[in-house]
Amino acid sequence: PLFRSLFNNDVETCHNHTTGEKEWFYAYKGVFQGSLVIVIILDVIFYALFVRNCKRQYAGFGIEGEMERERIRDAKWKAFRYQAVFIVCWLPCLILSVVTTIDMANKKNRFQLPIWKFVFFIAQAILSPLQGFLNSFVYGWNRRIFWNLICHN
Repeated sequence: PLFRSLFNNDVETCHNHTTGEKEWFYAYKGVFQGSLVIVIILDVIFYALFVRNCKRQYAGFGIEGEMERERIRDAKWKAFRYQAVFIVCWLPCLILSVVTTIDMANKKNRFQLPIWKFVFFIAQAILSPLQGFLNSFVYGWNRRIFWNLICHN
């Protein structure tokens, strides 16, 4: 019945709206959306603080050479890649969560699926689980030690 309900708006789904269920739906969505937004904001703030502290640390030595600039550039680039992976992987999920909450609040039929929503569902299905794999590139694949271990064994 659930599969048929995705394509036929007349079929009742397994998800009934009993007393209080809608409030719990909004509470769950709010906790998820709020947590994700807080994490994204804190990530950006920590990235900015990290970059500022890197610059301040090397500026404290009084002499900034090419090696220090390269270390700052590498650290900023690695932190940026982490930010990019997290935001790219979780942004479709956040957008869909907000849109479905708004649709539910407006009592729109949640099984109407315009093409842009379908694209976001596919992006969410691919990108959210892909975060772990992409993090391996951020943390592991770009390290010289990792490549030395692979090349010498």
